[in-house]
Amino acid sequence: MELPILVFSISLIFCCFFITLLIHNTKSTRMLPPGPTGLPIIGSLLQLGSKPNHLLAELAKIHDPLMTLKLGSITTVIASSSETAKEILQTHDKTFSARTIPDAISSQPNQEATLSWIPPDNTWRNKRRICNMQMFNNQRLDLLQELRHQKAEQLVSHIRS
Repeated sequence: MELPILVFSISLIFCCFFITLLIHNTKSTRMLPPGPTGLPIIGSLLQLGSKPNHLLAELAKIHDPLMTLKLGSITTVIASSSETAKEILQTHDKTFSARTIPDAISSQPNQEATLSWIPPDNTWRNKRRICNMQMFNNQRLDLLQELRHQKAEQLVSHIRS
């Protein structure tokens, strides 16, 4: 009596997981340009071969100059014409210049306050200017040289012990 219930519950969990995975994948690829479909784990890595530039030129003829290619589990958008690359790098440069923030950083409560993870906008420029004027000028660095030397000695003695 317990075996059919166990089989049913395991199959139900598997079906729910599969449906969730399918919905997630269709939502994430909806906004991407067209491209070849790759295998589930390795993507299109087997198709690349020894001359990937020839394959990319052929794929640009089949699809568009802007296409999506799966390299393993990483989704890559490829611009294979100079006009498309110019549009990405010059016209829409601020849109594509944002830094990708790892999940471990984005889960922190103050990640938007750090200089290394905020997008390069006016806030970033102001914080960078303040750091350069107040923290990293020659006078401040000269004042803190002895402190840096002491901390380096403490670190070396801690590592030796």
